[in-house]
Amino acid sequence: MTDLPAGGAGEFLHDRDWKLRRQAVLDLGYARDTKWLGTLVEALDDPDGAVRQAAVLSLGRLGVPEVVEELTKPKVMGCEDPEVRRTALAVLGRIGGIEILDAVSEALADPDWTVRNEAIAAVETLVDQLSELRIPGTARVLVRMLPIDDPDVREKTIRSLAAFGKPAVSVLIEALSVKSERVRSGAAAALGLMRDPATVPPLVRLLGDEGKEVRLSAITALGNIPSPLIEALEHARCEVAAAEAIRALAHFVDERALVPILNYLGHTYMTVRGEAVDAIARYGVPAIPHLTEMLLMNRVPLEPLVKDALRNPRKRNRLRTIRALGELKDSRAVPALKQIGQEDDREIREAVEHALRKIGSATWARASAAETLGRIGSSEGVEALTRQLTDPNSTVRLRVTKALAAIGDGAAARPLAKLLTDEPDEEVREQAVFALGRIGRSEPAAVTACIRALADDSRSVRSRAARALGRLADSRAALPLVRALGDSYWSVRRDAENSILNLGARVVPPLIESLRSRKFVVRLRATRSLGAIGDRRAASPLRKLLRTEPDESVREAIEEALASLEGK
Repeated sequence: MTDLPAGGAGEFLHDRDWKLRRQAVLDLGYARDTKWLGTLVEALDDPDGAVRQAAVLSLGRLGVPEVVEELTKPKVMGCEDPEVRRTALAVLGRIGGIEILDAVSEALADPDWTVRNEAIAAVETLVDQLSELRIPGTARVLVRMLPIDDPDVREKTIRSLAAFGKPAVSVLIEALSVKSERVRSGAAAALGLMRDPATVPPLVRLLGDEGKEVRLSAITALGNIPSPLIEALEHARCEVAAAEAIRALAHFVDERALVPILNYLGHTYMTVRGEAVDAIARYGVPAIPHLTEMLLMNRVPLEPLVKDALRNPRKRNRLRTIRALGELKDSRAVPALKQIGQEDDREIREAVEHALRKIGSATWARASAAETLGRIGSSEGVEALTRQLTDPNSTVRLRVTKALAAIGDGAAARPLAKLLTDEPDEEVREQAVFALGRIGRSEPAAVTACIRALADDSRSVRSRAARALGRLADSRAALPLVRALGDSYWSVRRDAENSILNLGARVVPPLIESLRSRKFVVRLRATRSLGAIGDRRAASPLRKLLRTEPDESVREAIEEALASLEGK
């Protein structure tokens, strides 16, 4: 222990009265004489919290480096008295310096709110001090502060790092690969505020980060420098980078990015195509001319070219024809090209592979363009879409029918009805019937097409047709729907029964007639329908059937229907 003076404050340092001890400790602090450092450090162990708090204040007035070491020790920062902890943080905040970082960072999680507030103030002061230095060493310290869970401190730290400029770039790029998600996202945010095109490559790589917060920060950062982001998209080396770059650009709907994104509608990876569709849909109507142009394709007779590619004895001519087939981008050439691709000649095989890639990309581009037009939902795209109902590729036709259903313009009803006449693909037929059910109410051909679809070979198409006719609610569908009650598949029977109810009294006569069917399931569903419709014309035929009906389930349905009709 340091020797104390004979009089004055020293004689009260060990007095029994804590008030006198506290005043003595404060007096030594006001003296600002470093010879009392040891004495004040010993006072940190005083049994009274007020004396310990006074010791902290007095040590702060000494202003020597040793004070930081003493005040950051567990006996101070972990003291049970929150006032001691709060006062220590206030002193450390005034002193500043990198040495206080760990202590004040830990105090941000202190159970006492006054201590946490003081810790935040100390951290903010430290950020200001480090920002003034603007050298890589202090930038690294600021990076260590990014995990701090206080929005104000975090925002201040990010902006301070950004203000460093070039000296902090390498430090921040290193931080993009650390384990902490908050550090990675904060570093990305700081790089974005710098608006330096040189930071684009590492930020683009971050678009594939596993952390959602990190990806969002990278997207926001890249949004501050869209031109390099467009360039990054155009030179993306992998599908992950391309998808994330497109997702980033989608947030800004920059017209300069439209064409580069359009180029990815034909990408071989579904994820990339999906991101491109999402992004372009945000552009809305201005994107429609580009999309309708993408739907166009050269419609020329392929048979002569395919024949030449298969049989021409001259290799040079065959290669030229194979390349021409690729440029036409018509999927009808795919079977022949695949056959040619089995040959042993390497040059022929490579030409075939190149042609198939072109055809595949163009096909996906048309399909994605159709999907995007459906997402935009404007009638301006209907005419171009209906022209593609004859596309040679079933995937494109399927996307077109879905897009037309989504747009909901009745102008597409007649072309869709025509499509059903000879469409070979079951899924396309099913989707076309669904679309007609949505948009064909004012088009007689739609009802006719859906009635015809009730006899389709596919049970899913028949079910969809029954539902569509229920939506259209045209009286011409009454008898066909009643006949569908006897379909070989239960879902068709179910959908027909549900749709019949939409026709009301118009369907009662054919329902009554169907009570004479040999199939019990027809009699059952017809009985239920008559009971639900509630037309009293059905009462007499139902009572007559009840006397002869052999099936118990049908008899029960008749009794329920009669009870409903007769008000019992």
